[in-house]
Amino acid sequence: MNENVHITIAGDGDYMEALRSATQDLPNVTLAGWCDSTVAVKLLENADIALLTGHNEAMPNKFFDYVAAGLPIVCSLHGEVRDYIIRHRLGACCPSGDAQALAQAIKLVREHYSECAAAVRAVPAADYACAAIYESFVHFLERVGANSYDAQDCVGEFARSA
Repeated sequence: MNENVHITIAGDGDYMEALRSATQDLPNVTLAGWCDSTVAVKLLENADIALLTGHNEAMPNKFFDYVAAGLPIVCSLHGEVRDYIIRHRLGACCPSGDAQALAQAIKLVREHYSECAAAVRAVPAADYACAAIYESFVHFLERVGANSYDAQDCVGEFARSA
């Protein structure tokens, strides 16, 4: 691993023991574990790049935290969040579970850091502001409840309006 890169991983879950074992001899990896919001904000303030991973998450909350913090994003998720990152050039995407592709994505974001950071800062606040998201979601739920669209059409509409 490049010694000019320090990776801090926050959170906990099923993979923490394996992660602890795999990183125990790596001086440039810190496992912060579960963090309350105060610690999480401090971690974001000290970060240069955010890593967005998970399982089957359409638009995880941490994406909005990363954008609000102005961080370029390396993403291994699929769906709307990946499309948004690509469309707005907020970072780089890679397949989940592919360490080489992840390293390449991090390298790509580092090489184009200024452009990615500027793109993140240029994201309209309306795209991730709670009021806008909630309004779109309420509209989505109203249409589902009224059976005015089939579920697939309504999901597509919500994604386009958000």
